Amino acid sequence: MEVKMEKKKFALSLFMIFVIGIMNSYTYFLRGEVFASMHTGNIIKACFDIAAGKYATLYRYFVPIMAFWAGIISHYFISKTKRGTIITWILIPVSYIAGVLIPFGSLDFVAIALLAYGVGIQLQIIRRVNGVDLATTMCTGNMRSMCERIAKLIETKDKSHLLGIITYLSIVISFALGVTLSAILILNNSGV
Repeated sequence: MEVKMEKKKFALSLFMIFVIGIMNSYTYFLRGEVFASMHTGNIIKACFDIAAGKYATLYRYFVPIMAFWAGIISHYFISKTKRGTIITWILIPVSYIAGVLIPFGSLDFVAIALLAYGVGIQLQIIRRVNGVDLATTMCTGNMRSMCERIAKLIETKDKSHLLGIITYLSIVISFALGVTLSAILILNNSGV
């Protein structure tokens, strides 16, 4: 029973990070080149704007970052309530759908903030699969952990590290597929 549940959790994790990949292409290409989950990228872009003296555009990066923080913090408190798990699982698609339904234009930063809020909650929901800690919203930490497992496999020849390597690699590939497929659809259909 536990192995079956772990497989479902792993499949859900792959789906969740695939959706995050789609979301980042969507917000980058159609919502003003801001990311829904890659806040390191948003911080870098904000710093570039600061260096270029473009202070009026900084809200575009910081509003989604603060919404992401709000998602993490609200998950913490909501998860402590009697129906916290159900509420958080409802908030994710609601925030994603609401973000996508906002008309394009001057409210893009609100759309991205709603998406980022859901991403913050999503990050907190599934944090461990197949015996490895992971993030379903980003790749850098997952790649670091995968490489560490590869090094341990090389050093110890202990094949128990293979499941972790496969898990991390699958998560990274799922994200990349989401980004790539949605970018292809957007670039071929929107004239971007």
